[in-house]
Amino acid sequence: MTKHKTLAFFIPHRGCPHQCSFCDQRTISGAQQPPSPDAVRRACADMLQKYAPLHFAEIDFFGGSFTAVDAAEQVALLEAV
Repeated sequence: MTKHKTLAFFIPHRGCPHQCSFCDQRTISGAQQPPSPDAVRRACADMLQKYAPLHFAEIDFFGGSFTAVDAAEQVALLEAV
């Protein structure tokens, strides 16, 4: 039984207006576009189904700067979780 699982989503360059030469998040993560709320919802449901019962699950958003992402987009992604 899995007690802890982490599900990572990459939001390359979201909330960050720069694309510095040392930080090519699209190449580093392989993610060309950020996930849609529906994609986040499906991935979470898949994880719960595959690893149930989970005692603890962690959802992470990497890349860009999540707190600088448009507030409506932040809310949509967090509600999907």
